[in-house]
Amino acid sequence: MLGFSINTLSLFGLVLAIGLVVDDAIVVVEAVEHHIEKGLSPKDAAFKAMEEVSGPVIAIAIILAAVFVPTAFIPGITGQLYQQFAVTIAVSVIFSAFNALSLSPALCALLLKPKKKGTGPLQKFYDWFNRVFGRATDGYVSICGSAIRKSKTSLILLVGVAVLAGLAGNKLPTGFLPDEDQGFIFAGIQLPNAASLQRTGEVARQAEEIILKTPGVKYCSSIVGYSMLSQVQNTYSAFFFISLEEWSKRKKPEEKYEAIKASISKKMAGIPGAIGFAFPPPAIMGSAPPAGSPSFWKTGPARTSPSSPIT
Repeated sequence: MLGFSINTLSLFGLVLAIGLVVDDAIVVVEAVEHHIEKGLSPKDAAFKAMEEVSGPVIAIAIILAAVFVPTAFIPGITGQLYQQFAVTIAVSVIFSAFNALSLSPALCALLLKPKKKGTGPLQKFYDWFNRVFGRATDGYVSICGSAIRKSKTSLILLVGVAVLAGLAGNKLPTGFLPDEDQGFIFAGIQLPNAASLQRTGEVARQAEEIILKTPGVKYCSSIVGYSMLSQVQNTYSAFFFISLEEWSKRKKPEEKYEAIKASISKKMAGIPGAIGFAFPPPAIMGSAPPAGSPSFWKTGPARTSPSSPIT
């Protein structure tokens, strides 16, 4: 309904929302169980529980929506990144609150019954599990108590963990937007300034042969006289839209996304009299020139020539 696809951002929002969605229903069920254990009937327990938890459930939904909805209106690239994530969580939280205030108490009144302790093998398993869980809980509480009493040692350990996290973080590669295998890549060539369109066309045909012979490439469409990165029409640039084979068909190492891109760039770099390379499409179309593009191609629409001409 909102035009979002099933991508990394929307799935991340759904994964995070799973915990938020079930929380409200768990609160209702636990409250009803608590009153059933005190002797109330399931129906009366449901009414009593809803008198106690309806306000908190509504407040939680409003607070979470108030936190995430405004981020959907952030302008620019940041807004595009957070919009799907924020709206996914906000809508999920609203559904969760509606479910907790309507379906969950009704099901509790119909399905929950006062429990009687059984004597079968399943009850023995429950008793064993409760004993083990109780011991684990007591051990965790004991460790936390010791850590609180020995605050200096705890702070030293915390600082050590923070330092290790910082060292590990500095060694990990970083990037603003991830480079994903979207099933296609771009390529471009640039000749010396004022090179004729015919000369550019001949070089473009050589580049096409290189691209189509690369394992994993299915189609190649060429546009002679246009630079994708600078978005300028001229006689000395050409642009290639490269469609790759289906993901299921690209099993060999040389048919992987990064390998295809590197192979095309390496072979196109050997074309005499021109500069050529392959580059990935941006994760968000129209956001910015792809990473790894030469600086002389990262120009705006008003620019008509590269800053470093080829001689």
